[in-house]
Amino acid sequence: MGAIISLAHLNKTFRVADRPKGRLAGLRGLFARDMRTVAAVDDVSFDIRQGEILGLAGLIGSGRSEIARCIFGADSFDSGEIH
Repeated sequence: MGAIISLAHLNKTFRVADRPKGRLAGLRGLFARDMRTVAAVDDVSFDIRQGEILGLAGLIGSGRSEIARCIFGADSFDSGEIH
């Protein structure tokens, strides 16, 4: 029997502000921010077949919620396929 949910090479990134360091850091951060890209999900692939149960385990910030949000359409993803 085929997969009812299939993820292939799913990738998702976020752009976040770098926090400046120093005594005037908070003030500098109000006017200009340096941005960096963070990979939340990096090349995730799996199939779920009828009757199977999938558990996602990982530390805080490992991308579990982002994977679920992409599967259910709450968030977009950068590349990969979901069927």
